[in-house]
Amino acid sequence: MSLQNTTLSIELPRLLSVKQASLYTGLSESTLNNARWRGDGPPYIKLGRSVRYRAEDLLSYINARETAQ
Repeated sequence: MSLQNTTLSIELPRLLSVKQASLYTGLSESTLNNARWRGDGPPYIKLGRSVRYRAEDLLSYINARETAQ
């Protein structure tokens, strides 16, 4: 069986850098970094030294903070 003929239909999540996550959420990079350090920020992924956020995790994080007025 050749791997060249094998097609995987896996949809990978979009991973955002801290800078991209900052633009997406409207939070500063410092705020995201501090929240990550405190353990109360959005879920993140460590790839080596890099921190990445899934776009859907950021959206869930934002939606969880919605308040009724």
